[in-house]
Amino acid sequence: MRLANRSHRAAFNPFVLAFAIMGLVLGNAGAAGKPGTAGQAQLVSATDSRIVFRLDLSEFSLETSRRVEGAKKLNVRGMGSFSEPGEPRLPGRVYLMAIPPDAPYSLQFTVERSEPLGRHLLEPVPFPLVLEDDSGESYVSEEYRLDRPIYDAGGSSIRVSADPDARIRHQRVLPVRVIPVAYDPVSGETILATSLRIDVTLRDPSGSGFFDDGGDRPVDESAVWERIYSRVLVNPEQASQWRTKPRRKHQEMPRGSRSRAALTGPHVKIGVRDSGLQRVSAGALIEEGLPAGTPTDDLHLFKRVYDRDALAETIVDIPYRVIEDPSGSGGIFDGDDWVVFYGQRLMDDAFQNDPREKFAHANIYWVGTSSGPQVPFQDVPPGVVSADTATATFPVVEYFEEDNVFFEGTPPGRREFFFYDAEWKTRVSAPFTVGAIDPNGTFELKAGFQGGDRDRFDREVKLTIVNSSVSTPLDPASVPRKNYVTYQSPVLPANVITPGLNTLRVDKTSDRSYLEALLDWFEIEYRSRYRTIGNVIDFNTDALTGDTSITVTGLSRTDVLLFDVTDPIAPLEVRLTAGHFTDTGGGGYALSIRETLSAQKRFIAAPLGIGLCRFV
Repeated sequence: MRLANRSHRAAFNPFVLAFAIMGLVLGNAGAAGKPGTAGQAQLVSATDSRIVFRLDLSEFSLETSRRVEGAKKLNVRGMGSFSEPGEPRLPGRVYLMAIPPDAPYSLQFTVERSEPLGRHLLEPVPFPLVLEDDSGESYVSEEYRLDRPIYDAGGSSIRVSADPDARIRHQRVLPVRVIPVAYDPVSGETILATSLRIDVTLRDPSGSGFFDDGGDRPVDESAVWERIYSRVLVNPEQASQWRTKPRRKHQEMPRGSRSRAALTGPHVKIGVRDSGLQRVSAGALIEEGLPAGTPTDDLHLFKRVYDRDALAETIVDIPYRVIEDPSGSGGIFDGDDWVVFYGQRLMDDAFQNDPREKFAHANIYWVGTSSGPQVPFQDVPPGVVSADTATATFPVVEYFEEDNVFFEGTPPGRREFFFYDAEWKTRVSAPFTVGAIDPNGTFELKAGFQGGDRDRFDREVKLTIVNSSVSTPLDPASVPRKNYVTYQSPVLPANVITPGLNTLRVDKTSDRSYLEALLDWFEIEYRSRYRTIGNVIDFNTDALTGDTSITVTGLSRTDVLLFDVTDPIAPLEVRLTAGHFTDTGGGGYALSIRETLSAQKRFIAAPLGIGLCRFV
């Protein structure tokens, strides 16, 4: 079923609109004004070490769907939904809890009361459509239909999880995501948690109070902001003591002063195409214009970022590590000395305003002689290599996009760059690489396509995964007219793709002369083993908490660098010793560290000889 909803322009107040959007995004729009309630959330207790609140979700309804025959629509008071188009529409909401600056946290939840609702076909989320009227004007509509592969993959258990912490003005907040429904799309079995208890445990990272975090001081907010906090926070009264101005992770100076200091004298421009450990030699930098004989302490690695608020340039310091060649002059950057740092591609860099690399391929860094910070060391004890080391896994989402050609003849609001140069090709091949995918697991592929001809209603393109082992056809992608569609594959066995190089091939169907569709981007979601490929691995700690050993296998050498890049602008280098490595036989080694985890961390391990920067 399609529902056509025309949009009309109307006058609006930008200030009111901004706060309306903020309320919708945070999931607390329309919450009661009484402090500590935030909709159905009732604060039970709040101390410096523990915050407990309870959700009363007993106000719900199960209505007959007016859009899908035989379906029901489950509504829970005060909740929206996180479900994607085609999936069962399951209630959900994010609750915002104020937490102290820099305090580690852990979350637990308890279902105190639940109610079986029987077997139902829950109404799916509609698919978006872009249509045209008789005059050729485009408008947005939606289509309700039951797409079984997508629908059946959208089941859920009752769950409560913590999204990455964020800030509202001067307040650090923990978004707590709640989905109170257990639903099996195949059987239709539906269970609703009508009462949930959520416990967040806080730990003082310094042992001397939550405000010993580098000089931050509490700030007093205006009455307007206090009213906003009272509406959106679970614990607004407790939170007032924790409102601090954020400690800068980079240096922002008045217009010209910091920039002039950084840019005085020779400096070299380098480009980073892919996120990871980057290296550049003294010889290469000197050849590009860095003065010979520069002391290593005088090196400065930085980015030049435009501050839209100040209408001025900002210099962002990038910590680096100098590795000196013993045969060179000590303390002088020369010969085979190296600068090593963690660099990000454009789409990964939060300081850039080009998250999809539409206008450049390289992220620009600078090396100068005005002195900047080096990467600090972190001492971490060796871990324990256990029996399950070889089979442990972590989640990976690999995103691939190449903006090679610009097309303006697309629906309103989507003038886009695409992988290839014309809709009249018969085949397009997009190479991609994956890590050590778990061969016993699964993966999913998503892709964005743009229709290239407004007169084609039934266009399909064929998708195939190709590698050195196998060629596997996927379900075709339906790209009608000039619509922009997001393709979702079914869950596929991991042996369809191999560690290393693969190719996504897009072909026309037999009844077409050309593809008549454009590939924008695609992503692969899978679980990877903690195993290097070519002695390189980018990994995370998944949902591990507490005292934990993290072990990486597949190394053929021990001269690797290990960086903690959880904060990509302030990375830490883990100081590795012989005790961190275990000989696994056959010329192989395992690298193991021991951490006390309260939230997910991200690491990159690579030998010095891996990684590069190119001059632009």
